[in-house]
Amino acid sequence: MSSVAIPPDAIRTSSIYQPWPKQIAFHSSPARYRLFGGAQGPGKSLALLWEALLHCLEYPGSNALLLRRTYPELDAGLITHFEQQVLAKNDKIIGGRKNFNKSERVVKIPNGSTLRFGYAEQFKDVYRYDGPEYVFIGFDELTQFPFRIWEHLRLRNRCPVPGSRPCMAGATNPGGENGEWVKALWIDKQPFAGMEAYQYDPKDYEFIPATVLDNPIYANDAEYIKNLQQMSPGLRAQRYEGRWDKFEGQFFTNWEPSRHIFDSRNVDWRIPAWWPRWISMDWGFAHHAAIHWHTIGEFNSVNLPAGAEKVLAAAGIPINRKVCLTYRELIVREHTANQIADKIAKLSEGENVTHFYLSPDAFARKQSDNTIAIEMGAEMQQRGMVRPYLADNDRVGGWNLMYQMLEIDAWMIYDCCVETIKAIPQLVRDPENLEDVKKTENLADDIGDGLRYGLKSHLRPRSKPEDVQHFERLALIPDLQSKFLRHFEYEAKKGNANAPIKQRIIPRSLR
Repeated sequence: MSSVAIPPDAIRTSSIYQPWPKQIAFHSSPARYRLFGGAQGPGKSLALLWEALLHCLEYPGSNALLLRRTYPELDAGLITHFEQQVLAKNDKIIGGRKNFNKSERVVKIPNGSTLRFGYAEQFKDVYRYDGPEYVFIGFDELTQFPFRIWEHLRLRNRCPVPGSRPCMAGATNPGGENGEWVKALWIDKQPFAGMEAYQYDPKDYEFIPATVLDNPIYANDAEYIKNLQQMSPGLRAQRYEGRWDKFEGQFFTNWEPSRHIFDSRNVDWRIPAWWPRWISMDWGFAHHAAIHWHTIGEFNSVNLPAGAEKVLAAAGIPINRKVCLTYRELIVREHTANQIADKIAKLSEGENVTHFYLSPDAFARKQSDNTIAIEMGAEMQQRGMVRPYLADNDRVGGWNLMYQMLEIDAWMIYDCCVETIKAIPQLVRDPENLEDVKKTENLADDIGDGLRYGLKSHLRPRSKPEDVQHFERLALIPDLQSKFLRHFEYEAKKGNANAPIKQRIIPRSLR
């Protein structure tokens, strides 16, 4: 058996690998970052495998890396493809079977190049790939990977071999728990939340869409096509149609932009001054802090301007109903409690905000000597605004309320809330608890939590025991002496002023 690998030109002109038209479009794309697929069955993984092999063969002494999220998926997918399509058909491509070390998941090609198969289930896994430089990095099912794994490995995408063209690519179906950043960069052609404008050049990104109909093996298989067409609506949209707005596992399947986005460009309308307003916030520092402003009132011909009724009716938006409007968003990261409070106060100027619901973690975590809630509350109070309340953290009840409000057209989002509008359809069900949204590292998760706190806390508050409410109020008082005084006053009203000290003491966690 030959120990010399077949050159890439020989592969392109042989029967070893005969790519289909959409695979050819993928291989020939000049974009630095490519995304291939968008549906089930067009040969995405196979194209990714051959792209890595062709780079290794084209540039002697280079390295390529192929990744899947978990090892079992890697073994069942890319490695199996390699064994069936390369080793079983013509192992001369890599100079013989001896050059594939399956236990180490490494292919050593005689020209000095190396193809490595890997996985990155957690972020810490990326550090095992930090040593070499890679002329090509490919991600199979890219929407399973969080953005920071892609971003970290992008630093390794370079090659000293003369004439080489370092690049990266992903193959994927739509949706997935990390689909929002993939959709932003390749489908919406805009920076992902957290990226600065200078970090994103749309010319570097190309999406090559392909479906099962682009695969000649299955395109004429009537039974297989029929099976795809008969899947559930979400799965059909994702796997057969390749849609990015509907997919299996999506939580808010009833989200419809035409019904649930208030288009302020076509309707010149101002929120009536008497409608109550409140704010909700999911605290974050390393993660994003997501802040929203809400209001609720009667949406009818009395408070709508002339002509607005007709515009809304044409858009399918019913009137003469009570509706909750989320009318402003503020998404920030690496801001202190005081900095966020300052921004909230400036944006709320002239508005009568009656409530501010803050995520529970802000009442426990400290940014200095005080909790975040206390620091933010003091700053807000100095600016004449309400202190934060502890938000209702009933996850299942909150998501259910949001779903029902969308279902009956009782909740709309102003079109200026750009990140919120992108986030809602990206939220996915937790496979371990289908009534809950899956926790992720993404901005959509932070935004979803912030919305949930605002709607559930204000519109359907949970009944709390009086003692619980009392200790929540105590947590907002920064001065220890005032805290104890308020507590003894409370105990006196309950008739416990003469009770033993240990029964009247404030829990240590609240001091």
